[in-house]
Amino acid sequence: MPTIRIDEDVYKALQQRGEPFVDTPNSVLRKLLEEVGLLEMDQESSRVKPSLIGKTTLGKKGEKPMVTYSHPRLCFKASYIEPLDDNDIFQIETKIDGKFQMSKADFYRVFPNVVKSRSYREEGIYHYPVIPKKKALPFKIA
Repeated sequence: MPTIRIDEDVYKALQQRGEPFVDTPNSVLRKLLEEVGLLEMDQESSRVKPSLIGKTTLGKKGEKPMVTYSHPRLCFKASYIEPLDDNDIFQIETKIDGKFQMSKADFYRVFPNVVKSRSYREEGIYHYPVIPKKKALPFKIA
């Protein structure tokens, strides 16, 4: 197995997330990677396989999103997004820029700055005054 070196503060953060006498640094990292959609379990072999990083998991045409909400501009609301499973689809309807649809996993992958922001973590809301076209336009549906 490969050996990696991590900073002391990263190691302490892993210790805090793990269950004593149960989790190893590897098992904590595995859980974290599964949470953000970078690893997924292969149901047949019970082994972890890399997820489809970089692939958009938009619903099939005509498939209804699990959650839909409206806001004047592109806005991410934790109260709607966080209860979803990684592959669940949510839709944001904006008044000016149209509708955007993505999975929770896509949101975490493409908008990590939002997820890490104080506004999203503490206030539960993050909105863009101007749409980040490079990130958001692939998710525009109308």
